Amino acid sequence: MGEIWPGLFAVVYSYNRKELAVQCLASIRAQIVQPERIVFIDNGSLDGTREYLEEEGLLADPRLDFIRLDRNTGAAGGLLAGIREAYRRGCAWVWVMDDDVVCQPDTLAELKRAFDENFGTPAELGFLVSSVIDGHGRANNVPQIDERTDKPDRCPEWGHLLSNGLVRVRIATLTSILLPRNTLERCGAPSPDFFLWGEDTDYTLRITEWRPGYLVGASRCVHKRSVGGFLDICNEHDAKRIPRFYYLYRNTLYLRRRFWPARGSALYIAKAASDVFRVLAQPSHRLARARVIIAGIIAGLFFKPGYVPLTGTGPPAQPQIQRRAATSPAHKSA
Repeated sequence: MGEIWPGLFAVVYSYNRKELAVQCLASIRAQIVQPERIVFIDNGSLDGTREYLEEEGLLADPRLDFIRLDRNTGAAGGLLAGIREAYRRGCAWVWVMDDDVVCQPDTLAELKRAFDENFGTPAELGFLVSSVIDGHGRANNVPQIDERTDKPDRCPEWGHLLSNGLVRVRIATLTSILLPRNTLERCGAPSPDFFLWGEDTDYTLRITEWRPGYLVGASRCVHKRSVGGFLDICNEHDAKRIPRFYYLYRNTLYLRRRFWPARGSALYIAKAASDVFRVLAQPSHRLARARVIIAGIIAGLFFKPGYVPLTGTGPPAQPQIQRRAATSPAHKSA
């Protein structure tokens, strides 16, 4: 076992992907720098996840806390449960990822090195996030560079630490992301109301309105997504997965309303209308796809997620939003 990072808790959430979960946990346990504890959230899996982890000897690790939820609460609910447990146990940092993330042996060590060499205190940053590739070696979950500036006569500062291998980013996905406790105290956890897709964009936007987040180029991991490229309801061939896109349309429209200029919402609604016409030309499940898009957009006009505090002292702070056009990174599939 490698060096232990005191106060660092790894948080993994999983639903019906026991083989991937084992690979993920094995990669965490193989780290050069080790977490003090591992919080594993079984999101109501029906595939025998606990039994499989036990067969593989993972539950014998005294650092691993296996927590099973009664039902599938989605990625957002699983994140909340894991982060809340780590916070309750007094973590100083949480290192969060999906169950389909496989880390390199130095993924966490490089995140730690980036912090140690560039920051004096955790209060100087909102998060650090790893560089992600998919199973074919292609860039994946690429964060959006933070091009904002707080004064009109200044240039954007995204390249401030570029020579040290760090890029300031505005939006990131929650695949190998390192969060200090002060971020949890201020911003809480992702809202469980998102259920699926978009909770990461909302969470990191709320964080970076308060403190900067950085992509660490030397920290790398593989995201074994089941579907490559951008999410597109027209490319979904599994009829059981089509209803999930309701959350994509609902949550994305909310994000446009909340963080983008007014035209962002109008443009997204126009895109959704175009998608309706595209799905009606599909060879299968045309009406089902169209209904999902329309229902998601209608819900997105009124959707207002709630935020669950971790401190018990009230809801996480809602920052003043600098409304400026932005583009979302390629979201993970679930």
